[in-house]
Amino acid sequence: MYGQEFKFFDLLEIFKNREEVEGTGECVDVYDYTDFNMRWIEPPIPIYYISTLDEYGNSNVAPISLGTCCWGEHPWGRHYYTIGVQHTRNTNRNLKLNKECVISYANARQLKESTIACCPLPYGISEMDVAKFTPLPSKKVKPAGIKECISNLEARVIDEVEVSNTTIFVVEIVGMSVDKEALDRDRHSKYQLGIGGTDLVFEMSLTGSPARMNYGLIDQNRILPCPSTIGDEKEWKGSFESWMTSELHRGRMTKKEYKRLMLLNKSWIRNSNPAANGEVKKELTELLREMIWRPIRDNDYVRKNDVQAGKEHNYVRNSVGYYDFTHELMEVTGKDAAKFLDRMMVGGVSKIKTTQAKYMTMLNRDGIIIDDVIVFRPEEDKYWVSTLKIDKMFIWFDMNKQDEDVSYREITCDKTMYAVQGPDSRKVLNAVLEKDITDQKFYTICDNAIDGHPVKIARCGYTGELGYEIYCDPDNELLVETKLEECGKEYNIQRITTDVIITSLPKEKGYVLMSDLERLNPLEAGFDWTIDWSKDFIGRDVLEKIKAEGGPKRTMMGFMIDDAKAALQFEGKVFKDTKKIGRITCYTYGYTVEKVIGYCLIDTDAAKPGDTVSIHGYKAVLSDRVFYDPENARIRG
Repeated sequence: MYGQEFKFFDLLEIFKNREEVEGTGECVDVYDYTDFNMRWIEPPIPIYYISTLDEYGNSNVAPISLGTCCWGEHPWGRHYYTIGVQHTRNTNRNLKLNKECVISYANARQLKESTIACCPLPYGISEMDVAKFTPLPSKKVKPAGIKECISNLEARVIDEVEVSNTTIFVVEIVGMSVDKEALDRDRHSKYQLGIGGTDLVFEMSLTGSPARMNYGLIDQNRILPCPSTIGDEKEWKGSFESWMTSELHRGRMTKKEYKRLMLLNKSWIRNSNPAANGEVKKELTELLREMIWRPIRDNDYVRKNDVQAGKEHNYVRNSVGYYDFTHELMEVTGKDAAKFLDRMMVGGVSKIKTTQAKYMTMLNRDGIIIDDVIVFRPEEDKYWVSTLKIDKMFIWFDMNKQDEDVSYREITCDKTMYAVQGPDSRKVLNAVLEKDITDQKFYTICDNAIDGHPVKIARCGYTGELGYEIYCDPDNELLVETKLEECGKEYNIQRITTDVIITSLPKEKGYVLMSDLERLNPLEAGFDWTIDWSKDFIGRDVLEKIKAEGGPKRTMMGFMIDDAKAALQFEGKVFKDTKKIGRITCYTYGYTVEKVIGYCLIDTDAAKPGDTVSIHGYKAVLSDRVFYDPENARIRG
């Protein structure tokens, strides 16, 4: 059984005073008397050819296995290779000279050609010719690719690092040519393996005297898909916040645990020195470890038969429920606060009157939504911005602040927010609060008190029902919960513990999470109504261009599926008459509408509400995104 006993290798001592003679594989004999083998460090690596040109245009093709791919994350999305090439190789000389190459992946049918290309041909004699490769003309660089290779990556050198007798070249992939037959194969393949489905050759070990390579292949019958029930449910990587939201959505943690993890993460980010912040590190680690190993049910998202979730959904729809779901709060002050926020947000912040609130989005310079927020104006010279991405908001504000007289600070730890939602919410709060709230208008925030303790009451919510939010001092949490339970008993008030507050309740009403808006602009999301075109804001020029060109090419719609057992996947493809027309962005079971519902991003000209489409083989009907109470009668109470 692995993990019981280990042997340590002091690599500096093993290779002390040893120099490998180029090309002899002398280091192999070290394996014989030490048990050391480089394969305990370096896993099997796919073999690829590097094609370069010398100063005279002569082609050089060298099999390489010392390298790996990496890529720059959003919004750049550029791909790079790091390639280790010894100083004595012609490839090294040519890369330093011309700064260009083509990377071509080898397959099992080319072992002989690969061996030939490894031979020490005279400088300037092309391995392309001797190994009988067929040149594939490149589009972006001068060296040619290899037609016998299924994928050819054109690259340019952007950096070089000298390490011992080797140069580490960093190259950027600027273009690629892929065999069309292979592309067609992947369109109909379950796992879409790309080059992994082409009998790639992997360098496995180095044995013998003289040393010879041993190669292996991928066993395509043993593909092990990554678990779909761990990690961000909508992004390949996502953020800590979106990952935690996904685990909350799955039911892997409670809202209280979610809140604690978010606060711990924030504390750790601000001081990641374990000597000074060790207790935070320890608690954060233990909570994450304990949470992520909890089992969850298969297909936990669409769960018609989840009794507890169904009950809590119906409590909010038919009576009243409450829950603690404190968002992050930024307080913005200063005589130019409104002017600054007007430039940051698409909505008219300067038009918000004291005690009013407004929903809006914040865009980057490409017009893409980077946050959706509610801006409150609780006092004449003070604004609150309710968000779930406050750290990124701080960075964005700092980057774009000009000479405005404005200050902003986080007040999340100073406030706890309880949402009280449902048709009986007003009756409960009128029994809890010192001031009657019967006449309080929608999207306003007003001062009030509970047993002499000041609170703020916002008339808003995320459920599609008449609802309110209580902002109180964290020291008064027990008081607030006790009063809600006591005064709400008459109305059968229930504390909501499941994730219906971010799934079935808001989705039936057409409300979105920020994760639903990733990579969208507000026109695609149907948020035209949030935009104040009478002012300037970041991203406005892009939106104006989209409008001038006839509107967005994609539109977020709703969809409904009658089959309650539909097993869907986030980012799943939407087809109409066998043609892909979009992708789904979220889905859940709607306990009131009694259907599987969700949102999808659809090519604007490809479909309209009422059309029938196919999602993962299930028949679905496109619709408006609001499935419940489109007249807003419930919210008005």
